[in-house]
Amino acid sequence: MATRSMICVELPDNELVAAYVHYDGHPSTMLPRLERLAGTTVEAFDLIEPGDMSSVESDHDWNMKRRVPQPLYYKDRGEDAHAISFDSITDYVSYTKDTDCEYAYLFINNSWTYQKVSELNDDSFV
Repeated sequence: MATRSMICVELPDNELVAAYVHYDGHPSTMLPRLERLAGTTVEAFDLIEPGDMSSVESDHDWNMKRRVPQPLYYKDRGEDAHAISFDSITDYVSYTKDTDCEYAYLFINNSWTYQKVSELNDDSFV
């Protein structure tokens, strides 16, 4: 069963960019991966900017061909699943609360933080 999540980065101009991730969203799996793959704002943006994905680290492509672990983006199978921009953390929280995601992640102040979506409120991540 999938543990769905949203991952988001706050950019230097305070814009936020986010993407949906279908699998492996539980913090015990996702947080170490995010910290290893995207430990800077630039790396977080580079991970998120291509858009929604099945997994942040998959060892196969859409045809089940083995490969070096890397993100498995929906765009790679022809879907229009682009990243979403937000003007504020409040907008990101509001959007995420209306999804079926279980966890919300945010790269802010040079580190990853997360919260269960069911516990999000207007003061989350502040």
